[in-house]
Amino acid sequence: NGGRLDNPHIAGNAAEHSGGGLYLYGLTARGTATHATVQGNVAGIRGGGVYATYAGRVQNSIVYYNQAPLGPNVFTDSAGPQYVACCTTPMPPAGASGVITNEPLLPGARNPHLLAASPCREAGSNVLTVGIAVDVDAEPRTNGAAVDMGCDEYWPGGMTGGLSVAIAASYTTAVVDTVLPFTSAVQG
Repeated sequence: NGGRLDNPHIAGNAAEHSGGGLYLYGLTARGTATHATVQGNVAGIRGGGVYATYAGRVQNSIVYYNQAPLGPNVFTDSAGPQYVACCTTPMPPAGASGVITNEPLLPGARNPHLLAASPCREAGSNVLTVGIAVDVDAEPRTNGAAVDMGCDEYWPGGMTGGLSVAIAASYTTAVVDTVLPFTSAVQG
């Protein structure tokens, strides 16, 4: 009931029922996520990225690449939740303003940084950023006329650094000559 998250990167989570990444419930106080990047989460029933009810609010955020049978990215259970200056798809049914549905153009499955051509660059609302001086990388929150959506503020040259590679299998034992699926994540 209530609470606030600023600049969170919420990725790789799972929920049996609702809200794989974020469950916003605010009956008497508004739970708010500002400059969040919610990606790669799974819910068994609804709201793979965000499940919001009553007075939940998601603003200046990216909610994309999540999975659930109902509302893979967002599921809104009532007319109260709001999505303001967000990037998600499909368009939330009610309480939405300044929402874009284009892909956010992130470099990897669990990498929240914006690519140069991202439609989320300078697409956020400066009014909603009051009190948030830096992004997830501790870089200044504003680099242009308007803030970026999501937890990362794009800075040219900010994507340099080491390369990270992870490969994982779902099984630890197998029968000889059995084809196994692998999952890989490359970032950097």
